[in-house]
Amino acid sequence: MIFSVGAMERKAPENMGEKSNGEIWREAIAMMEEALVKVPEEKRADYEQKIRQKLQAGKKLSGEELNYLRVYQPELYCSALRVENARKVLRTKLQNCKSKEEVDNVVSVQTEALRAMEGGSDKEYMAAMVRHEVDTFKKSRAYARLPQSIEEGKKRKKTPTSEREIWKDGEKGMMSSNKMAVLGQMQVQCEKISQMAASFVA
Repeated sequence: MIFSVGAMERKAPENMGEKSNGEIWREAIAMMEEALVKVPEEKRADYEQKIRQKLQAGKKLSGEELNYLRVYQPELYCSALRVENARKVLRTKLQNCKSKEEVDNVVSVQTEALRAMEGGSDKEYMAAMVRHEVDTFKKSRAYARLPQSIEEGKKRKKTPTSEREIWKDGEKGMMSSNKMAVLGQMQVQCEKISQMAASFVA
């Protein structure tokens, strides 16, 4: 799949001042969506199946996959966003743990929260994400260096651990972190533009 920005490089019309704000926003959004999502219709079912399998395995979706869902599968996109937001929170909690006992406490709280969730795909994807992130963290050197109990952890100074060190093996083949950051910012901007355009059109 090709990430093309060719559509974004088109020249703005010379008579832009004659267009309404709503028309300008609609055209801008259409150009951005065209640039971000390039999946032929006959390949969409396979691509969606691949995305669902990643969600079911608890793996992190790429920016390209999230953009595809945003355009073609808005409901699944909302589920995926909830899972990705929960992943960020869980990773932060795990990174801040000062002992293995504290990690077990975080996992227990997550398990209880999952039990309280209503059934459905969100719960399934969330449970898979928690399993994947906890397993990945427990295989990391950062986890191996942690003392067993909370008391020992209080006595020992925590060595800062980068997120890249913990999760790098589980996410090989993804875009570089710089590209992901730019794509994430672009996605947020697209969402804001969509909301603004909707308010102009309404």
